[in-house]
Amino acid sequence: MVMILFLLMFKIDYDDTIVDTFDMIEVNHYHNEWGVQVWSQIILWDWHSFDCKFHVEKWIMMDDAYVKTKEGRKKWEKAVQEIKDNLEPLERKQQWGWASYYRGDFVYGKFYPKKNWTTGYYEIKYKDGKRDRVIKAKIFRETHTQYDPESKDRKYHPTSTRRGLTLPQSKTVEDIVEQLTHP
Repeated sequence: MVMILFLLMFKIDYDDTIVDTFDMIEVNHYHNEWGVQVWSQIILWDWHSFDCKFHVEKWIMMDDAYVKTKEGRKKWEKAVQEIKDNLEPLERKQQWGWASYYRGDFVYGKFYPKKNWTTGYYEIKYKDGKRDRVIKAKIFRETHTQYDPESKDRKYHPTSTRRGLTLPQSKTVEDIVEQLTHP
């Protein structure tokens, strides 16, 4: 009985949700030189008052944001062919064809922020291993660029100085035992 009470003493918080707050969440869609969307990413920004600008603190690729379908592929191929038919010379047609492969239809995915009207924050909620994670910010923007804002910001704010996401903390005896047995 004493051992059970001792173990229960360490269960301080039953909510294992990890919450990270940033100043801005950006969904960035990168387009190649032909204007074709190649990938999408979440960029988490914080305001830095010493140089009066936002800097990247973390980025996450949105790999699950695209779904390939037969209908989507047919629509894509038709649109690509219409553009190719209007291109001259043959070399440009080939370049356009190589640069415009079917990625899939953008369906938002698990990392796309949703507005929480109760708190006023934009939130990204997902499972990070065994724990729930919430990333939130008051500001949200969606951009389409032909450059990578995250890599551009590395010149001013190196990855070594970024805070990233909060690491999970061991809160229970079970977590500590699991970490010791499965390093």
